[in-house]
Amino acid sequence: LYYLPSRVINAFAAGTRNDSAICITDGFLKTFSADEMAGIIGHEITHIKNNDMQVMALANLFNRLTGLASLLGQMLIVFCLPIILVSDINLSFLPFLLLIFAPTLSLLMHLALSRTREFGADLGSSILTGNPYFLASALNKLEQYQN
Repeated sequence: LYYLPSRVINAFAAGTRNDSAICITDGFLKTFSADEMAGIIGHEITHIKNNDMQVMALANLFNRLTGLASLLGQMLIVFCLPIILVSDINLSFLPFLLLIFAPTLSLLMHLALSRTREFGADLGSSILTGNPYFLASALNKLEQYQN
């Protein structure tokens, strides 16, 4: 467990199951009650237990590779466009649409995976603490502070 002297209200996990860390800020300590802190730390422990950092890093890698492949494909089409227009080739528009929208679809899948992992960590927190209202109260308080 690490302490970060910052007024920002934050707690986050880093590392792997074998080498992990949870960092909490001064704003976190001053904002939440002991029960709420237990709920949030349980959430972060569940992220570590489920290897969420590695899963999300891999998803981010695939998202970036999809964007790169799409960009390279689009550049290839632009360079080959004169040959395509001059020749008598019938091309389907589906591959072109896939090249254009693949990065967006990949990002949407990445965001959906992120939400799923967050909900799993919420469930894990309620199992670890034995009370789902600890985390719910903390999230409610955090939303009030953000607004």
